[in-house]
Amino acid sequence: MDKFFDLFCAFSSSKDQARAGWVKRFIDSPETQASHMWGAGVLAILFEDRLVLGADPLIVIKMCLIANIHRAHLKSDIENPQKFDPELNEVMVKQILDIFPIPQANLLKIWQEYHEGKTPSAKMARDFHTIDRLFQAFYYETSGRMKANENDFLAEYANSGKRLNTELGNELLDYLLKQYVATKED
Repeated sequence: MDKFFDLFCAFSSSKDQARAGWVKRFIDSPETQASHMWGAGVLAILFEDRLVLGADPLIVIKMCLIANIHRAHLKSDIENPQKFDPELNEVMVKQILDIFPIPQANLLKIWQEYHEGKTPSAKMARDFHTIDRLFQAFYYETSGRMKANENDFLAEYANSGKRLNTELGNELLDYLLKQYVATKED
């Protein structure tokens, strides 16, 4: 039981960890790391029957839920400039996985696969993370929590011409941007 307790203590910090991008955009009570991973995981479940050929639904869901697991060790997503160091991130993931009550070498492989972004499963999971972030921006802006003229995240994204990794990802992106433009016309 001690290992389970330690594990959930480590994960609990991600429930309070505000996402850096939203803090930098002055969003009051921004979403947390845990809520972002949950959102991406829900997208993976909702679109399980539309995943790209070769993507494993269970692996995609796991990727969505553990993609930012390394940040559970960080005091804050925005206070630690080393957060983008791949070697440090992997060390932190290994420390967290060592807490698991059973060996979790498979989860480390899944985490690494996600961050390499080359497999069909990783491409889907990465698209779901991006779509969740964009849906969150849409929610913040349409609910008045982000002022469009000051921090127009969706317009920035739309104007950048960026595309996602998969047909489904791009379909969701196009739909969301269409909805975004419609709110601007009202």
